[in-house]
Amino acid sequence: MKDHLVDQTQLEKLVKTYDSKNYSTINARRIKPDSKEYIFPIELVEEYLKFVKSEAQKNGYTNLRICIKMGQYPENEVLSPIQKPDTKGYQTICFTAVYDEPTDKNEKSAVGKDEIPGMNFGTICPPY
Repeated sequence: MKDHLVDQTQLEKLVKTYDSKNYSTINARRIKPDSKEYIFPIELVEEYLKFVKSEAQKNGYTNLRICIKMGQYPENEVLSPIQKPDTKGYQTICFTAVYDEPTDKNEKSAVGKDEIPGMNFGTICPPY
């Protein structure tokens, strides 16, 4: 795990690069700045990881990994009762599980019909 850690200097460089490249482009056509931070309580993330591991074990999925996908809430629709209405039109992230099936070594998404659901609906900033 230690190989994957970044220090404050590295983190600031990543954020500044994102701000100057992607975030400025995203916001060029928006009235309000889009979201760029996504907060999930640690307990919720731990619970989701436990759920994913359990579901993967039931289905025989191997080489389990978590994928973080970018998404955007529809501008005219709230997808869930826990989605805050003021987040319509903002970008978001979703956690999904990916795995290898026992019969092959090709990566598969575990999100699909009757498979492991993804996770979303954390706190996005902005709006605050």
